Amino acid sequence: MRPQVPLSPDDRATIAIWSRRVLAVWAVIIASLLAYAFLAPRQPATVKIENPQQQAKSVAPRGQR
Repeated sequence: MRPQVPLSPDDRATIAIWSRRVLAVWAVIIASLLAYAFLAPRQPATVKIENPQQQAKSVAPRGQR
């Protein structure tokens, strides 16, 4: 392992600023993903089949098609 070099007060301040900026960027990314998930229009999970014969054909076992 390399020996640790103590940081100057200016270096510590620079690291603190960058850490806050990176944290702020991640917070914006996560907030935008959550907003998109809640505000995006939802598609129905199932498709409604209007013709009952077509529905019966789609559920028939493989050997009977």
